[in-house]
Amino acid sequence: LYPFWGYMFARMISVFFTPIAACSDGDSPTSNPTASVLGYPTCREYFDRQADKLWDDAVGLSYLWVVVAVACIVSNALMFLGFGTASERLCFRIRNLMFSTYLRQEPAYFDDPENAVGSVSSRLASDATLLKAKTGEPLQQILIMVFGCLGGIVLAAIFAWPIALMAIGVLPVLGFAMNMQVEIMLGQSKDGAKEDPAIGALAGESLGAIRTVTAFCLQKDVARRYENLLGDLTMKDSVLARKSVGFGLSFSLQHWAWALLMWFGAWVLDNSSFGFEDF
Repeated sequence: LYPFWGYMFARMISVFFTPIAACSDGDSPTSNPTASVLGYPTCREYFDRQADKLWDDAVGLSYLWVVVAVACIVSNALMFLGFGTASERLCFRIRNLMFSTYLRQEPAYFDDPENAVGSVSSRLASDATLLKAKTGEPLQQILIMVFGCLGGIVLAAIFAWPIALMAIGVLPVLGFAMNMQVEIMLGQSKDGAKEDPAIGALAGESLGAIRTVTAFCLQKDVARRYENLLGDLTMKDSVLARKSVGFGLSFSLQHWAWALLMWFGAWVLDNSSFGFEDF
C-alpha cells in the first residue's frame, strides 16, 4: 500500500493546484478570456462547473483515503498477528527442545563451568528470545521493504519508466546506506562481543546460594567478580567516532540518492512527454 500513497499525493496536489482561469463576461475590455472562449454561456456557469469538479475530485480522494486507511489497519494487524504468532511458537519450540536436550545429558556435563546451572538457565532464557528477536520483526521489516520496493518500481514503470530505471539504479546505494544505519543502531556488527556464559553461571550460583554468600560475607567479592566478567562497558572514543561518521554517511547517501531521483525526475518532466502526476 505504500507505493499507492505516492499516487494519492500526486492526485491531491493536482486537485489543490488546479488552474482556474480569470473569466470575463465581456462587459469591459480586459485581457482575461471570455466565457464563450472557455466554452460556457456565462462566467458564473464556468466557475460553478469548476467548483463542482473540484468538489467531486476532493470527495473521491477522501473516499480513497478512507479505503487506504482501513486496508492499512487490517493488513498491519494481520501482519503483526501472523509474525508474532510464528515467532512465539518458534521460541516456544526451541526452548522446549533445549530443555529436553539438557535433561538427557549426563551429570558430568553440568560439572563444566560453562554448563553450570546458572549458565544453562541463562541460555534457556536468552537464546530462544534472541532467535525470536532475529526472526520476528526483522523478517517483517524485510517483507515490507521488498513488497514496497517491488510495488513502487512497478508503479513507476507504468507511469514513468525512465524514473523506474533510475530508481532501480540507486537501490543498491540505498540498501547499503540503510544496512549501515541498521548495523549502527542495533549493534549488529561483526565485532560485537558475545555474552560470556560465566556471567550467567556466577549470577545463578550466587543467587541460588545466597544464604552461604551472606553467611561468609562474600557479597563484595561476588560483586567484584561479576564486574570483572562484565568488563568495561563504556564505548571507546574511536568506536564512537567511527559510528558517528558511519551514521552521518548513511544519512548522506540516502539523501543524495533521493536528490538524484528528484533531479532526474525534473529533467524527465522538462524534456519528455511525462506529466506531473506520472512523476
